Amino acid sequence: MTTPYGIIGDGRAATHFARYLSLAKIPHRQWSRKKSVETPERALRGCRTLLVLIKDSAIEPFLRAHPSLAAQRPVQFSGSLATPLAAGAHPLAAFGSRPFTLSEYERIHFVSEEGGPSFGELFPRLKNPSSALAKELKPYYHALCVLSGNFSTLLWQKLFKESARTLGLPRSAVAAYLDCVCQNIGHDPDAALSGPLSRGDDETLRRGLAALSGDPMKSVYEAFARCPRL
Repeated sequence: MTTPYGIIGDGRAATHFARYLSLAKIPHRQWSRKKSVETPERALRGCRTLLVLIKDSAIEPFLRAHPSLAAQRPVQFSGSLATPLAAGAHPLAAFGSRPFTLSEYERIHFVSEEGGPSFGELFPRLKNPSSALAKELKPYYHALCVLSGNFSTLLWQKLFKESARTLGLPRSAVAAYLDCVCQNIGHDPDAALSGPLSRGDDETLRRGLAALSGDPMKSVYEAFARCPRL
């Protein structure tokens, strides 16, 4: 019988990875402070590898509070935290409310830590691509992930909301625009920038700033307008 993985947590990363293991037919057990009656030591007994999928600030305090779990090879998914208490393997993905298919999970690239166990050593039955990163580069790597993935999501949420509430544009139109932008970036990131920023159209940028008067996003627009072109 295959030794099960243990999952600690019940947030998005924990929910998605539990689904991934289920789709891959890999046994696992899940424990969370909110939903479990047993202690993690008891609930996860017999698990060879423990995935500590809780918020970054709670990882080290949790592992220090449960020192016996160290024998079960703890793994954490933080993109910025490196700790001697757990191996690191960050999924380069955005986990939202939509469940993924097995093939989508298998395409996620995992970034492990140089000097630590590889992704293949941690998850020998999973097919994901992976690479290793120096621990001291993790905060910079994750800052770039947040800039490109999380912060850009706020901008798209603004467009979707205002298109429906103010502009009367259908959701499908904005979704098609988003798809076009993502396709362009994926095809050729160096040539993907378009619009007034790409052509140095200061007059159009000034009109945009004026139109955003009183909107909290004006400062974001202004900051991007000042950004050097890469």
